[in-house]
Amino acid sequence: MKLLKTLVATSFFLAAGLSQAAVTPVPFTFDADGDGAATFQVKGAVSKVFSFDLAQSTQLTSWWSVRPTAANSSTISSLSAVLTSISNPAKTFTLGAYTGLLGVKEITAPVKSFVLDAGSYTVSFNGLATSGYKGTGTLTLNAAPVPEPETYALMGLGLVALLARRRKVA
Repeated sequence: MKLLKTLVATSFFLAAGLSQAAVTPVPFTFDADGDGAATFQVKGAVSKVFSFDLAQSTQLTSWWSVRPTAANSSTISSLSAVLTSISNPAKTFTLGAYTGLLGVKEITAPVKSFVLDAGSYTVSFNGLATSGYKGTGTLTLNAAPVPEPETYALMGLGLVALLARRRKVA
């Protein structure tokens, strides 16, 4: 009977911990300039907008990079990425801003992570590459739903049951 109670308490705790939804890539829609869904061309003036929707509150992780596709002496002058809420345009997140990039041919922005409410969002890239620079940028967004309060309650219940069980045994 003691073993059964311990197993039940442990299963509550593990069930709550393992009930988290998997991390999934965020699907994009994008402006019709011939680029792929998650890539954009960097040559001359850069202006690229991606949009996406979130059905629920989400822990969003983003990163992006730009790599040259042609070897030459040209470089990137400036490049920035900003995430904006369509329903609340005052709510913005900077995903990376680079200026005065003398001699820079490649950018790898650090990983950014933040919680976003359900809604529609855009990620806009703006910048300038010196004449002759040709590169490709890649944007990656992954989403993991934020756990519901019930998940934390179930985890707490399992932990309390484990602690109560240990006290009875001792």
